Order: sequence, then structure tokens, then C-alpha cells
Amino acid sequence: MEANPALLHMLEHDPETMRLSAWPDLLHAYDQAASRSHKPSFLAGITDGSSVQVRAATGAGNWLWLQLTATSIPDANGRPEHVLVLVEDVNRRARNIDKLAEALDAQRDANANLEKLDRTKSEFLSNREPRVRTALTGIQGFSELIRDGGLEPDEVRAYGGYIFNDADRVNRLIGDMLDLDRRSRAG
Repeated sequence: MEANPALLHMLEHDPETMRLSAWPDLLHAYDQAASRSHKPSFLAGITDGSSVQVRAATGAGNWLWLQLTATSIPDANGRPEHVLVLVEDVNRRARNIDKLAEALDAQRDANANLEKLDRTKSEFLSNREPRVRTALTGIQGFSELIRDGGLEPDEVRAYGGYIFNDADRVNRLIGDMLDLDRRSRAG
């Protein structure tokens, strides 16, 4: 029946539009159902001061989150005669909650990706570790034979080639590990 200027300004409607419109017509379809669930107890005069959040259409066609808190005003016999509805603009709070939920989802996704990357990195390193040890054992063994002397020049050349090949293998494995580390930092 009545709407104060602050509500009219909030909803971007003029008093005549508000009088001619049924309040539920301004609500989002999903929210119409939510508000209907509160209606029977409210019409029976049973109000516990609880609130419901709904989206209402503004005069500009935008949706605005509102929190409605209704109180029935009884007549002399105690029956509901009037309804007082407190309407609060909770649009900013609802948007912030939505943003926080989106940020939380993004953080969860990022954490899942990091955990997957960490598992991949661990598997990669555990698969490479025996190869590095094998190559280092070869380098150590052949260099020890050369150090101790008593070898023919052809044997020294052959063992030097083995050392070179094992060192090259270690170098490639380290390069693979560094590449994985760079990719994990970039991701």
C-alpha cells in the first residue's frame, strides 16, 4: 500500500508503478517460490522475525538482492491487520559472497592443480633417480680405473668414452628436472 522514498529509489520505481504492481511480480521466479513458502505463516499472524533474501527487478530491468523481514501488525482482536516489511539492500553483500565463492573455487582448483603437479614431479624424480645413480656409479668406477693406472691407451680411451656418455646422460636428466621445475613455476 505504501512505500517510502528510500525503497522507491532503491528499486528505481515511482509510487504509481509500485501501487499497480503486485510485489511478487517484481521478484525473480525462483525467489517468488521462496517467498511463498514464508507467506502462509505470515498471513496467519505468526512471524518470528526471520528474513528471506530475494532478487527484485528494478525499474531499469536489473536484479537487486534484497533482504525482507516482515512483521504483522494485529488489529484490536489480535488478527493480522497490516503488514510491515523491512526491505534492506543486500546486493553488495550478495555480490561479495558470490565473489568469495568464485575465489574459493578458483583457489581449490589451483590447489588441486598444484597437488597434481607435485605428484607428477615426485614420480618424475623417483623414476630418474636410479638412472642418475647408475650413471654416477659408472663415472666413478671408470674414473677410478683410470686413476689407478696400469691400463692400455685403448682402454683409457674406451673408459673415457664411457665416462663421457654417463656424464652426458646425467646432464640430460638434470636438464629434464630443471625443465619440469621451470614448468611447475610457470603453471
